[in-house]
Amino acid sequence: LRGREVPSNVDSLLGQTAIVIAAIDPIENTGRVRVNSEEWRARADAHIDEKERVRIERVEGATLRVVAMDS
Repeated sequence: LRGREVPSNVDSLLGQTAIVIAAIDPIENTGRVRVNSEEWRARADAHIDEKERVRIERVEGATLRVVAMDS
């Protein structure tokens, strides 16, 4: 594996689709998503309602930064 970066499990989340299971509210700093079978805390720059699909942009510790799929 010399010379090749091996992505971590967290890196493999980037670009994946998740489902909002608790509305994401950037003012209240709340929100949760489900990706595969795992639940994650989620943050976004705009309000996103429950049951919406989002794309994972980056991972910040135990929090996923997401954007709405229509963005």
